[in-house]
Amino acid sequence: MALAERLGAAVLTDIKTGATFPTRHALHPFPPSLYVTGGGSQLIRDADVILSLDWIDLGGTLRQACGGEMPRAKVVQCSLDPYIHNGHSMDHQSLPPTDLAMLAPPDSLVAALLDTLATAAAKPGPAWFASALPDAEAVAAPVPSPANDRIALVELARVTTQALAPHRPSYIRLPLGWPGEFCQFAQPQDYIGFDGSGGIGYEIGFAYANFDNATMYPLIVLILLASVAINGVLSRWEQRLLRRRGMR
Repeated sequence: MALAERLGAAVLTDIKTGATFPTRHALHPFPPSLYVTGGGSQLIRDADVILSLDWIDLGGTLRQACGGEMPRAKVVQCSLDPYIHNGHSMDHQSLPPTDLAMLAPPDSLVAALLDTLATAAAKPGPAWFASALPDAEAVAAPVPSPANDRIALVELARVTTQALAPHRPSYIRLPLGWPGEFCQFAQPQDYIGFDGSGGIGYEIGFAYANFDNATMYPLIVLILLASVAINGVLSRWEQRLLRRRGMR
């Protein structure tokens, strides 16, 4: 927070990771979300410099925000993730177009920048730069539940947030479709978060969280068919090897 305030930099966060910046801060102009969309995407496209502090799937996020194009901003990435990447599994995901990549803990980089940068307060940004989040009463407006009597996720988020607010809860993890407007995090203990995920399994979880049966069940069937086909091919290949070696 001190670094953002000193630079006057806008901050984006998501719900895949724990709380790292107050979501109601003036320099956090958009609520956290699973994907960067809308105003957050425009913020990335208009940026002069992008500093990524251990952002999950930076390459995919930049490609999504910029419509598949390269960002015009200078991109600085600080993360230790490359130490655990494996080339054969491509768990590095999409490689980000970085101008400067640092293998260092983000906390160490932030501390070094704070020691180097001048202590003078940064000039205030333009109006959109520090736009406030929606009024709490407007955000908390009741949302009618579907006709099938299932509770809409936005309604569940509203009621849960209102009921637990006096107790200052620590959220361990939130559903994938949880509305960012109800992520009122002020300190790291407010939200623990979880690691990133992707692929078909991720899409199934996302569809389940949003009651999207038309997407969820076909993907489950696809995985089952693919598993049966792969197991059948491997089984026939194993039998051929055993026969060739005289073991069958």
